[in-house]
Amino acid sequence: MSYTKIEGDFHYLIFRGSKRTWWLADERVKKQFLNRLLRIREKVRFRVYAFCILDQEAHFLLHPLKDSGIGQTSDAMAQELQESYLSLYPCGKEEVETVSKRMVFCGSEDTLKYCCYIHMLARGYAERIQDYWWSSYSEYLHKNVTGLVETETVLRTLDTNPHRALQKFVQYHKKYSLLIKNVSQSEI
Repeated sequence: MSYTKIEGDFHYLIFRGSKRTWWLADERVKKQFLNRLLRIREKVRFRVYAFCILDQEAHFLLHPLKDSGIGQTSDAMAQELQESYLSLYPCGKEEVETVSKRMVFCGSEDTLKYCCYIHMLARGYAERIQDYWWSSYSEYLHKNVTGLVETETVLRTLDTNPHRALQKFVQYHKKYSLLIKNVSQSEI
């Protein structure tokens, strides 16, 4: 499969609670966090290519735009997550910790692999990953569109025809899922 190049500085961010509790299990916290990210996205200036919010942590593949560095972006996102949590649990004890990994020389295929990895985190939360609301995979399928994810950028690397690009995206996820399943079974 050939890939069109994606330009940019990509970062993989993980937001965790300091006490490692199920602090994000309440779907209202997840929803409020996504809504807050939509509001700050233009001010802080970043693009999201994949996300998955689990019950203990949130994973994001993103690109900060030139005038906003990753520090400003991750700090703003962490603050919005903390405020989303505290607005519903004012006596909550969790504090957001951020893990950031810069992907140097991240090409289109690498970006797609990270998208798959992040989307596969939904396994175990839903029978099928496309049924998990708090992942951008359903956004790529136009099932649950939040407006936060730049799906066209990743899909355009697979094919110029949107329908074929989406088919290739879904197929890539299926192959990635089988690879993970085979590796897991061979480790047993």
